Amino acid sequence: MKSNIALAFLLASLILSDPAMLYAKGVSTVRPATIEELDNLLFKGKGSSVVVGMASWCGPCKEELPDLVQAYDDYKDQGLTLYGLSIDFEGPAPMQTVADAFGVNFPIYWGGEEAMRRFELFPIPMMLFIRDGKIVQRITGQSSKDQFEQRFKDFLR
Repeated sequence: MKSNIALAFLLASLILSDPAMLYAKGVSTVRPATIEELDNLLFKGKGSSVVVGMASWCGPCKEELPDLVQAYDDYKDQGLTLYGLSIDFEGPAPMQTVADAFGVNFPIYWGGEEAMRRFELFPIPMMLFIRDGKIVQRITGQSSKDQFEQRFKDFLR
């Protein structure tokens, strides 16, 4: 009995000293970001990235997440830069629950309603393809793994 209590205390101490241990290995932490930080991340300098607008309450967003996670795994080593952008009004916590549940492995930022307006993320899910600081394509609606793969392959050319 004493050894079980000691083990429980040890595990609790480790988790409290490193909250990341609560989440599966490789799961992204949803980070709050200001519009200025998002602008700097997405639109300053050269390069290409894809942003997926999403929310924890969006059924199609959640339905496509397993395929999006897999497609990101398949294309990240080929140069795919992918960001999630949560527009949840309640802050990052609701999307963190979704990220944990689906093992999301790409960075997710929370921008809330202000980001929704700034980046015109309606309806969601929406994908923004950004090249050299400019949005070159917007795709709305739920996508399949095959659609993600084709879009990422075309974008990376």
